[in-house]
Amino acid sequence: LNSTNAKEIGTLYLIFAVFAGMIGTAFSVIIRLELSSPGVQYLQGDHQLFNVIISAHAFIMIFFMVMPGLVGGFGNYFLPIHCGKGKVVFEGKRDHGKFTSNIKYYLAGLWEGDGHIWIPKTTHAPSGKKYAPHFAISFAESDYPLVQELKLLIGGSIRYKVENHTYVLTISSISGLIHIINLINGCLKTPKLARFNEMINWINQSTGSFIPTHVVDNSNLMNNAWLAGFIEADGSFDIQVSQTSGGSPKNRVSARLRLEQRKLDHKTGDSYLNIMTSIATALGVSLNTSIHNDKVEYFLISASSTKSRSIIVNYFSQFPLFSSKRLNYLDWLACHYLIVSKNHTTLEGRKQALKLKSSMNRKRTYFNWDHLLSLNSHPSVFLEVGPTHNNLGEYG
Repeated sequence: LNSTNAKEIGTLYLIFAVFAGMIGTAFSVIIRLELSSPGVQYLQGDHQLFNVIISAHAFIMIFFMVMPGLVGGFGNYFLPIHCGKGKVVFEGKRDHGKFTSNIKYYLAGLWEGDGHIWIPKTTHAPSGKKYAPHFAISFAESDYPLVQELKLLIGGSIRYKVENHTYVLTISSISGLIHIINLINGCLKTPKLARFNEMINWINQSTGSFIPTHVVDNSNLMNNAWLAGFIEADGSFDIQVSQTSGGSPKNRVSARLRLEQRKLDHKTGDSYLNIMTSIATALGVSLNTSIHNDKVEYFLISASSTKSRSIIVNYFSQFPLFSSKRLNYLDWLACHYLIVSKNHTTLEGRKQALKLKSSMNRKRTYFNWDHLLSLNSHPSVFLEVGPTHNNLGEYG
């Protein structure tokens, strides 16, 4: 009943209209029975009651069935059509639910890996302007096409940070914040959940909304796209080609996934131990630690064994990457198959591995973004919210 999902609101209106229609139909049956033949019938000549039934029938059918059903029901349910996304109602409908869940978890993992929330301490600036929280996700400079695509789909504004060579996608309008909350609420797995719930409480208090907060999501990491989003933010793929001391090239080619995350959340001080342990267990590797130059300790996951690589390949075949790391992953994948086929032990195989390595990460000069078309083919997943019954007031 507290949902801001346009289709759920529309469905509730339709259910209400159906029950009202049943009551109106009952009155219609009574009217027709009374008029079925001349003389005194079922109402025993009570003409006033007959008039009341006729009026009630008309009132219920018009104002409790037709209006709620057409305007409230179909009006909300077909909101994507009003937004210019008519084809989403008819095309790709079979996979709509599954893809929606994947995108929600992907965005959740992406934000938990490289996002932040700013919450104002006061509601108004000295000028009188109302403050609102900021929901932001940072991206590498090379991922600008993905940033543009996400902006078109979930809204917000893009800012380039020269000092860090990064793009930041920021959502700061109340309607936009409610939008993103409804997309990823209940999908978060890290200590950043506390900050996310603070934002929900701020919006509830400021707008009179009733958005629920959630506890940490403990769903299986291998069954949704959360880990894909998290790796987009904090993971990296690399290929290592080294020479043994004896000069033999045998078994000196490796493909590795590396994932790092600081031990403690810098806002809440809570540990990332649980989620990083879960990731390490899911990938079949051990959890290690590292210390960076700033003396900050990080949890480190390094997956390069045949078993862990196979798990990674199977996972990304179901839940793909969308940033430029996808291109690094494809080179990593080619090296993985090179190792599986044992061709990495040959001179030609080593040359191929070196060629793959030479175009990865910072050495990459060619970028292909055709894979972003898969986001365009399912735009409906970003049109689920319609905060039509929230009091947005001056925030807009």
